[in-house]
Amino acid sequence: MHTYSFDGAIVPSVTDICDEIPIAYGERASARGQAIHHATLALDLDAYHPDDYPAFVDPHIVVYKQFLATHRCRWTRLEQPRVSPAGFGGTADRLGLIDRLEKVLDIKSGVFAKWHAWQTAGYDLLHDDLPPRVRGRVALYLSPTRYRYLTHSNRRDYAEFIDRARARGVRL
Repeated sequence: MHTYSFDGAIVPSVTDICDEIPIAYGERASARGQAIHHATLALDLDAYHPDDYPAFVDPHIVVYKQFLATHRCRWTRLEQPRVSPAGFGGTADRLGLIDRLEKVLDIKSGVFAKWHAWQTAGYDLLHDDLPPRVRGRVALYLSPTRYRYLTHSNRRDYAEFIDRARARGVRL
């Protein structure tokens, strides 16, 4: 988990703001997700070595490679932490072109939750002023056997994120 600060004060993260998230999925699930995230990042940076990761990561990498082979991706930002002057921070997994369209992508190793759409809206807001420019938002769910590419297209997701952020003192 990342910690973000602005003008010397700790600010909430995009994930913190989406407060329907259970506090803990458990250390094991968290470690599993982190390992998968690190491995996909290493793959995108041409630095992936299977021996550097637990065996459970391998099928997720195979599935991620299938996603990359199916969709033309050109990342412009990978896991770059950002802080908004509005008073929140976050780290989008990927920003760039997917099938020639600019998108923010969040990689998930768990199950679908409605707050994932609010989360991608928050990541999108981190990279633009209001109103945000046209950028697609996607959650990529990786399981050991397949991927699910879910587009978040409801503009209400931004309002939901902003309402939750304001309730936490963010100046949006």
